[in-house]
Amino acid sequence: MLAGGVLKHIYKLFALLIKNTGRNWQSYLNNWRARIVKLKDISSRGSGIKTSSAQVLKDNSLSDYIWDTSARIMIIQYLSRYGLMVNKTTEE
Repeated sequence: MLAGGVLKHIYKLFALLIKNTGRNWQSYLNNWRARIVKLKDISSRGSGIKTSSAQVLKDNSLSDYIWDTSARIMIIQYLSRYGLMVNKTTEE
């Protein structure tokens, strides 16, 4: 069973996905996948990125960010499948 904080975060992410995608999961996932490709390219060149909070991510911190972003994609994929199942159940 998931801890309460994690579960709340997942529910918030699911609500955010519905709001931001209009249930167009594939387009949203493709945007995240394209972001991963760019991040890996930046990392392979030994460069870094600057976050919205002006923090510079490079080397290990950029690798961690790429890992976290990949995990986010997996969660979005799961939630999109769950959302599709919910839609099919409620439409029947």
